[in-house]
This record gives sequence, structure tokens and C-alpha cells, in this order.
Amino acid sequence: MLVHRVLSAIVLVPIIVAAAALGGAPFWAIVLAASGIAMWELTSLLRRAGYSPIWVLSLVLGIAFILDPAVLPGRIVPPALSASLLLSLLFLVLRQRVETGLIDWAVTWVPPLYVGFLASFLVSIRLLPDGDRWIFLVAGTTWSTDIGAYLVGIAAGRRKFFPLVSPRKSQEGAVAGLVAGVGAALLLGWLFGWDLLRLGILGLLSSLAAEAGDLAESLMKRQLGTKDAGNLIPGHGGMLDRMDSLLFVGVVTYWWAIWIGAGS
Repeated sequence: MLVHRVLSAIVLVPIIVAAAALGGAPFWAIVLAASGIAMWELTSLLRRAGYSPIWVLSLVLGIAFILDPAVLPGRIVPPALSASLLLSLLFLVLRQRVETGLIDWAVTWVPPLYVGFLASFLVSIRLLPDGDRWIFLVAGTTWSTDIGAYLVGIAAGRRKFFPLVSPRKSQEGAVAGLVAGVGAALLLGWLFGWDLLRLGILGLLSSLAAEAGDLAESLMKRQLGTKDAGNLIPGHGGMLDRMDSLLFVGVVTYWWAIWIGAGS
């Protein structure tokens, strides 16, 4: 398992770093492709669990969320959301599944809101001044948190951490993840010449967000009766399993960058 994770990281990390450095269409394409796969994985899990989301509208709305900040800010989501809501209700009326119609309508919006809307913050971050550095910070703190928690959890994990949600996670691993995430944020802040106090606080918040994002997806998978969202990435599961923490960290980092900034 560890070997697969390392090999997958060796392949994926350079692609993500290069796209983040280039920005523009290459970065949007990476976010859009990854989010599309993650939304399809979640839709598939919902369908296997017996729900019937309207997957076409779900996917279209998720794509609209991601394209909106990059292409036409504020002009793609409103019509896409309006059309999706109206068409979905009309479709459910025509389908006439009275017993499950409301539930099917509700779960239709889970993939685009959870994946598409939250992923749009990554696009918004890259559009900020020093957006490439902010994206490196998101990735660095998220990956460091994940790696620190994973390695220490395997080696020294004893006490359970939210066992009903994710039985394999440990308190020792969670603490190690926080330390690793803060360390990564401080290191990147030092390299960028940013204020280390601000980066230390942001690193702590981002690490907490990364662990919360991982647990949130674990809760969904536990309710839907599966261990991994997919098997796309050896040693990592599906695309959603790799994006769960990034989605939360992206939101925290975006609003930190807007409201507080990095200092110098």
C-alpha cells in the first residue's frame, strides 16, 4: 500500500505542480478533469446505494461552478443553477416516482455542491496575486498533513480518532498531521518571504481543515457502504479520496488570502 502511494505521488505531484505554476487553462483543465471524475465517483456511489440523482444536471452544474470564476465570473452559475433547479423538478414530475422524488432531487445537488462548488475555490485562488504560491501552500499543507497522519498512524497509532466515522484513524496520527501541516506552511512561508506568524496560524487552520475534509468524506462513504470512492489511483482509492482534504483547505486558504493575506 505504501509503495503504491509513493509511486502514485511521484507521477501525480509533478503534473499538479506544473499546472499550478502555469496557471490559466492548464490549471483549470486539471481542476475540471479531477472534479468531473470525483463527481462521477460520488454519483456512482449514490446510485449503488439505491438513490437516483439526475446525474446529467448534477455534472453540468458542477462544471459551471468551476468555470464561472475562470471564464465569466458571476455569469455562468446563476443561469446554470436556475435551469438545473427547474429542469430537475420537471424531470421528477415526468418520472412520477412519488415515493422517492424528493430524495432523488436532494441528492442530485450533493456532487456539484460538495465537489464542484468547493473546487471552484481552487480556481479562484490561482487567479489571486501570487496565486501560484497560494496553490503551492494549499497542496503542501494538505499533502504534509495527510502523509504525517498516515505514517505516524501506522507506526504509533493507538487511540482511536472518530472511530464510528473512520475506524483506522488515530489521535496520534491526527496530531502528527497537524504538526506536519504547520511545518510545511512555515517552510513555504519562509521560502516565499511571507510573515511566518500568519503562515503558522494558517497552517494550523489548513491542517485542521484537511483532517475535517477527510473525515467528512469518510462519513459519506460509511453511510454509502464503501471503503474507497473508486480505484483510479493505486494506493489512494478514487479521485474523490485525493480531493476531499484539498476541497476544505482551498476554502480556508481562499478566505484567509482575501481577508488577512500573507504579509511580508
